[in-house]
Amino acid sequence: MIFHIAHLRNFPPADAITQTVLLTVLMLIPIALLVPARRLPRG
Repeated sequence: MIFHIAHLRNFPPADAITQTVLLTVLMLIPIALLVPARRLPRG
């Protein structure tokens, strides 16, 4: 999906990889914030 969109926009491979990495990081940030919150004991 990501590479298909990048292909439609005629991005160079480097920009396509950068876009993929940025989208992956954006998806991992909420998970990284939620996981420690779930591990903490709730008082």
